[in-house]
Amino acid sequence: MSRGLFHRAIIMSASGLGQSVIPTNQFDLAQKQARLVNCTDDTPVNIINSQKQARLVNCTDDTPVNIINCLKTKTAQEIADTLPGFAEVGGDPILIWRAEVGGDPILIWRAVIEPDFGQERFLVEHPITSAIHGRYAKIPVMLGITEIEFGYVTYIAVQYQEFLDLLSNDYKRVLPIIFFYERNTTRSNEISTGLKEFYFGEGNLENTTATKDGIEYLYADGVTGFQVNRATKLISAKNTEKTYYYCFTYRGRYSFFYLPGSNNTQTAGAAHHDDLIYLFYISTMFPYFTKNDPEWETVNRMVKMWTDFVKTGNPTPGHSAVLNNAHWLPFSNKRPKYMEIGNDLVMKENLFKERYHEWDKLFPLNEYA
Repeated sequence: MSRGLFHRAIIMSASGLGQSVIPTNQFDLAQKQARLVNCTDDTPVNIINSQKQARLVNCTDDTPVNIINCLKTKTAQEIADTLPGFAEVGGDPILIWRAEVGGDPILIWRAVIEPDFGQERFLVEHPITSAIHGRYAKIPVMLGITEIEFGYVTYIAVQYQEFLDLLSNDYKRVLPIIFFYERNTTRSNEISTGLKEFYFGEGNLENTTATKDGIEYLYADGVTGFQVNRATKLISAKNTEKTYYYCFTYRGRYSFFYLPGSNNTQTAGAAHHDDLIYLFYISTMFPYFTKNDPEWETVNRMVKMWTDFVKTGNPTPGHSAVLNNAHWLPFSNKRPKYMEIGNDLVMKENLFKERYHEWDKLFPLNEYA
């Protein structure tokens, strides 16, 4: 359906090629939404993709027609206000202890593999299967992450022994919820045990530097890092065009997350969305940067590389004083290069190799072939 509609792809801090379960419908979400807005809940087999949304704003969810009709009587704000009702662990999926962190669970409604009802379908198989067999648009692709991504939640999480106890004693239940993989199976338990041992070792978790680092890396890898890394490797393997990989590490004065108690003066590192600060003027949160600001150099670099990629399919098509003549080498599985975008532009290799290898081991590709 999308064939020929776009000729470049920029994939920032997300992909559909990670460990997430991709269902054929989201009937359970539609039911929950209906209950949260006081809709009935008969769970007929033919209700697809609308139930959880209806419950959250007090609508009946006994049939698709009832759900739709009820939801139409609700305001957008009523539906939006029910979003925290989807949380299953603290504020997860995604963000824990929502009130303090200031975020909502954002990966609730996800893609589905569409059943064949005789209609034209957009997603007909798991994206990993498509990537393995080269069934995707062969175009220049740029992918990347920020350095700590969602790992910033560790600065809040370690303050709550209740949450640390969950990771210590109930990790087989909570880790699949937080990181979107299969639940309540023997294999799920094996995956959870592997993650627990890799990031935290044995024993109970306490507010220590090791625990803080473990939570940071687990969230950074489990929410975004691994899925982008796997996408980079799979896309580059059969792409006839170049694939470019980056890690944004620049730590400026501004961020989407500041250290607790710093009065918005200290950042934790390059967090999720922080790369966008230097590509777009986000007027509700950050100032408009000028030549007198220390961020100006990063703004110029980011805008130039992104626009050059859009124009040419190459983020560094020629020598540029703005980029200090940096040359961004494409990624390949034999030469897994990436551009580190920090105070300088530096080509490096094997981004977080050991951490991502653990996820590759726990979620092998042969399950999708």
